[in-house]
Amino acid sequence: MNIKLLKKLSVITAEEKSILENPDNFNLSSYGLDKTNRIDCRKLLQSGNTIQIRPHTRFIHFPPHKHNYIEMVYMCSGNTVHKVNNDRIELKTGDILLLGKDALHQVEKAGENDIAVNFIILPEFFERAAEMLGKDENLVMDFLISCMFPKSKCVNFLHFEVSDILPVQNLIENLIWTVLENEPNKRRIQQTTLGLLMLALANYTDKLNIKKNDADGFRAEVLRYIEENYKEASLAVLSNNMGINMSAVSKRISRLFGCTFKDLLKSKRLSQAEFLLKNTELSVNHIIVSVGYENISYFFRCFKDKYGVSPATFRNTFKNVE
Repeated sequence: MNIKLLKKLSVITAEEKSILENPDNFNLSSYGLDKTNRIDCRKLLQSGNTIQIRPHTRFIHFPPHKHNYIEMVYMCSGNTVHKVNNDRIELKTGDILLLGKDALHQVEKAGENDIAVNFIILPEFFERAAEMLGKDENLVMDFLISCMFPKSKCVNFLHFEVSDILPVQNLIENLIWTVLENEPNKRRIQQTTLGLLMLALANYTDKLNIKKNDADGFRAEVLRYIEENYKEASLAVLSNNMGINMSAVSKRISRLFGCTFKDLLKSKRLSQAEFLLKNTELSVNHIIVSVGYENISYFFRCFKDKYGVSPATFRNTFKNVE
């Protein structure tokens, strides 16, 4: 992280000075905790803002709580230990933790050199990010859906170990900078940067720290396999990789995704074909083969069912719009 930025975030705050002087008198009421132990964003956000950052308060243990906003924690240096629902998570330098409203969260006491930034974000601020992610099935999109539509039964937290992913580190640092600095077009820059960050994280589901036997871990494994192998992917190979009976994998996919493995694979192949039609000059036949289809007429039927037109018409229409 930029040295000047880290130095600015490392300053001991008035709240932390008070804790150091008299730790027994620390009062969480300043966070607006209600009867359900939910932290109130109105105590943390300036009036009219939909995103704000604050350095994580060190030297004190934060007991179990929830939020009425979305929290994103970025570990600038050192480490902090969190418990989310029933999972113990150690955030190390460069890690990102996304927490939805329903995630039960507590944080162990941090030391002076354990510098983290907490983003307080209202759900509507993610609308641009959701548009940028599109309709592809992935855990980041699932998380955003759970943020914007609380009744959905999607993942409510994600832990990314991305310290070695330079684009992610650059984007999160840029986001911190734009929130701290008062620049023209601030909101638009912040929303676009957050969207780019979510897009980048969606490309690194292999950096998610989740238990493989959990539903979210299973979903991540399925989506990761399809993302990396969509051209030749098969349910048989996936089940063999997982060490689980193919019938059991198929049933679990249907239960967790609400569709079949074949549907997921088709969705990924068609979205990849859409991307290639929009962004390359490759022939339609070349694109069909490159996304994993041998039966050209079947691809044309699938594409028209989804987009309402043939691939060639889709490409021409997109170019005319541009």
